[in-house]
Amino acid sequence: MKCLACGFKNPGTVAYCQRCGQKLSLSADEIRESMLQRAAGERRAVAETNARQAFFFAVLIFLVAVTLFFLAGSAPEGGRYVPSASAGSKAVNVKYEIEPDMKKMLVPFTKSRKP
Repeated sequence: MKCLACGFKNPGTVAYCQRCGQKLSLSADEIRESMLQRAAGERRAVAETNARQAFFFAVLIFLVAVTLFFLAGSAPEGGRYVPSASAGSKAVNVKYEIEPDMKKMLVPFTKSRKP
């Protein structure tokens, strides 16, 4: 008979497990309760492992983001830049000028004579 607590295979004639000492002649309700407790323990262990992994990767991504932010540097003074441009990239200098589309035309002004 296999022990539900440790999984050791015992002969069918013993009442207690030879490895851990757990009682082997269990009723159906005791077997069900034991299996539910074991499943809950396994789920808890898997959830804890997944939570640790998620936390580790979140911290890792945060540290990489902070490192890249500080390594990016700043843009040159007086230039326009894309916020994601790094210190080694060239900023774009833009010169703003307004040129009117229409040129002024001089129209002679004459006084009209009233008849």
